[in-house]
Amino acid sequence: MNKEKILSYMESNEITGKITEIPDGYTKIADSAFSWKESKETIEELVIPKTLSDINLKNINFRLHLLRKITVHKDNPVYTDIDGVLFNKDRTELIYFPPHHPMRNYIVPDTVERIGNMAFAISGRLTVYNKDIADGVLSVELPNGLQKIGDHAFYSCKALTEIIIPDSVYQIGKAAFSACKGLKSIVIPDRVCEIGEDVFQYCENLRYVKLGKWVPNIPKGAFASCDSLEELVIGEGVSEIWDYALNGCGKLPKLTIPAKVGYIVNSLSRMINHWHDCVFTDIYVDGNNNRYTDIDGVMFSKDKTKLLAYPGGRQQSTYTVPPSVTEIGKGAFWHCRNLTEIILPEGLKAIGNKAFYHCDKLTSVNLPDTLEEIGKGVFLWCESIDNIIIPHQISHISYEMFSSCDRLKTITLPKNLKSIGANAFRSCKSLEEITIPDSVEWVQDKAFKWSSALKRVEFKGKVYSYDEEFKGVPMNFYEDANNNTARKKTQVVINVIQGDIDDVVECKKIVADANNYYEALCAGYSETMLVLAKMAAKETKITITIDHMYADSYFEGSFTFNNSNEMFVNIEATSHNMYEALGKAFRIALEKTQHCAGTSLPPFGRKQNSCIKGEENGR
Repeated sequence: MNKEKILSYMESNEITGKITEIPDGYTKIADSAFSWKESKETIEELVIPKTLSDINLKNINFRLHLLRKITVHKDNPVYTDIDGVLFNKDRTELIYFPPHHPMRNYIVPDTVERIGNMAFAISGRLTVYNKDIADGVLSVELPNGLQKIGDHAFYSCKALTEIIIPDSVYQIGKAAFSACKGLKSIVIPDRVCEIGEDVFQYCENLRYVKLGKWVPNIPKGAFASCDSLEELVIGEGVSEIWDYALNGCGKLPKLTIPAKVGYIVNSLSRMINHWHDCVFTDIYVDGNNNRYTDIDGVMFSKDKTKLLAYPGGRQQSTYTVPPSVTEIGKGAFWHCRNLTEIILPEGLKAIGNKAFYHCDKLTSVNLPDTLEEIGKGVFLWCESIDNIIIPHQISHISYEMFSSCDRLKTITLPKNLKSIGANAFRSCKSLEEITIPDSVEWVQDKAFKWSSALKRVEFKGKVYSYDEEFKGVPMNFYEDANNNTARKKTQVVINVIQGDIDDVVECKKIVADANNYYEALCAGYSETMLVLAKMAAKETKITITIDHMYADSYFEGSFTFNNSNEMFVNIEATSHNMYEALGKAFRIALEKTQHCAGTSLPPFGRKQNSCIKGEENGR
């Protein structure tokens, strides 16, 4: 058995010139071969010796940009060539068509049963190192008898304007025609029983597609970013439409769902409704479909209890959801930019994630009292909503629910609300005040970040927030910050002094470090509020004193505040702004700790749980 001999990076660098002959004896081309710049810019013909049996087409394709011809030694047992095109020995597979082969209209030989992976990929690349190159295959005539088209077979054939897939083909591989920007129409024959993911992705001029009746599904990304697609005929055998299959197909005016389709991974609205020029107006469902139906071009579950997709190209400004609906599906009104009002029925119980995402003109939406669940990001980027009332059964304001609602001025939270999720009111730039009910047990990270107009927060509960922009919260929190040795070993001592209560001064000393500062601050707040509640005080003066800080041997000498020798800072507060004052105190303490470390260090890591649950660690 012959020993394998690989053409390496170093050896391939020594092979240059327009006609490049690989020396006899080499059996394989290494992954790193032909990566030298001179090789890329000079080789136009590659001569394969009789011993070579393993060619890495991916590397040749992407590196030998100017290759026009491949010639194979007649005694090579694995490969052969016809007119500079590479085939297997019995010519049943077209392996490689050089990217700048001079033949612009190519007829594939009748013997070919398979177009190999990446066989025509990047044919006609327009520029290489800023040099204009105008050649590349314009059309390919495939033979009757062809059975398979491989993965990426025609990937990025930018000059290819037409191709007819013969009736004999039963398999089309992943991204087989992806980024073929010249293709305008395609018909998939009935015998095809498999098409791969991303098969026509980025075919930006593709206008018409017809799928054969035995195509079982529209795979992930199949027509993503085909932003000129005007008609898609889905074959009767299709039973599934996968995620991103139709992403960005905003020029598609209507879509008919056949009877067998029983599984659509994501909302059709979320896939198709994009940008201002969306013309998608109607979704029709075959009456024999057992899972889905439509009402006047809007898609629902078969029993009409779930609204699944509203076409974003409709011009109506108002839509009334039918009374049978109890759930709005995920992304159901995604990018419906013309709607100003959506009327929801009594009896509605749930709204799915990002249901009204980017409904720019939506100013009014009634949330019925029957509503029990509102998903993540439901009103994300609804820039025109200015007022909303959350129904009493809602216990959680979810992640990004109102994020980037620029005009939201007032919001009424339910009395039984338990938590406010991360980024819930992020970038609500018109929100000036909010009342958080005493039922709230959790306010997550960045809930009010960049809500720059927020002037007043009435916080009735006793729980501490994670949100750095919320009034009184000291800083960002990072999970890995406890790994920072210098900050971890720094301690802060805070005296919380509660005074002017029947001339009695009560003081609690709280010691905090990176492991318990969160609980310590909670404890300070809880201690103060407990005393005030016990004494029934209404407007009690409070002084928070940061009296000293100390650390281990990482820091030597005394600490100073504000470039002075003061060893304490007093912060005056009242019972009405105690929460803010404690946050300010802790921010000062930690800023000074950072200053003493002599470098810009990340904030402490967060310790979540005990204070949220009502336990008062660190007291």
